[in-house]
Amino acid sequence: MRQAEVVVPRDVRQVSREVVAFLDPHLRAAVGRLEQPLRGMAEYYFRWVDADGLPCPVVACTRRRYGSLFLLSSGGGEHAWNRARNAAVAGSLLLASVTVHDDIIDEELVRNGRPTVHAVFGVPAALYVGNALVGLASELLAQEPAHLAGELVRRLSEVVREIANCQILDVTFEGSNVASLQEALAVSAAKIAPGAAFACAAGALCAGASEAQVQAAAEVGSEFGKAWALWDELEEYAAGDGPTAVDRLADLRQRRIVPSVAYALQSEGPAREKLLAYFHDTAAPDSAGILQTRDLIEECGALLWLRERIDAHLNQAMYRLPDAIDDPVARDEFASCLRGWAVS
Repeated sequence: MRQAEVVVPRDVRQVSREVVAFLDPHLRAAVGRLEQPLRGMAEYYFRWVDADGLPCPVVACTRRRYGSLFLLSSGGGEHAWNRARNAAVAGSLLLASVTVHDDIIDEELVRNGRPTVHAVFGVPAALYVGNALVGLASELLAQEPAHLAGELVRRLSEVVREIANCQILDVTFEGSNVASLQEALAVSAAKIAPGAAFACAAGALCAGASEAQVQAAAEVGSEFGKAWALWDELEEYAAGDGPTAVDRLADLRQRRIVPSVAYALQSEGPAREKLLAYFHDTAAPDSAGILQTRDLIEECGALLWLRERIDAHLNQAMYRLPDAIDDPVARDEFASCLRGWAVS
């Protein structure tokens, strides 16, 4: 009697490469629906072309991490991924829209080593690019079968509304307008968690999952999204002491009360007092002051606390994962990616 074949899950790097290879042609086709000059600006955001419209040889895999959530929550194999293809592309467009607008709000001139969309094409154009990408995402979801399209568009609209509200709250938590730790955590979570919950729920919906599985998938995404937001915050502190580090510390430069800052401000000791003085100051900080403030936050124990929060959210996501995905290979693959992204 022949022994059953053992299927080994792919590792996170392999899956990331396969996601890029699978999604990029469909994402390019969707962006291709836009008229010029919108199309060229969107192609610049996705790093397919440079500022002059010339093709770029490298596509950053990290920009497809969000799309991966749609695919991996739909199950394993190309058939499952094809079912969730439109949703994954729509989600990637949504994330692009949020990022373009967020860079404007934060006055970010550089993202991942290249000028931001508004830095190259101007703020008015970048605003319209972001709006067009959301419209394109809704257009794609509307092409799904009627019973699925309505639910996907409804969930997408909820995410857009939640993120917009979050951005308004985010810019109010600056300087002397000190937010509580719970308020800062809520705003941090709202930046990514609703979108990640939508991604995982959408993948499950496209796979024909039960209502209980869709709910579990949404909880997996929400917990992972909360962890992801805190990873982004932690990475800002880990960029060294050079000019690049200062560029990445945008929240500190703008004296924004993010969770690590809120945690540090509720501690006790001289570091906390110096930190409070910085956030009440109205003068534009120099590079040395920003780096010193970063060190004060670490001295208050905030970075260790961030790592503990990240682990707690990731563990909760893993706990709910078996309730979301039946297939053990697909589930292990998804879990491997979540863990791999946590340390990437």
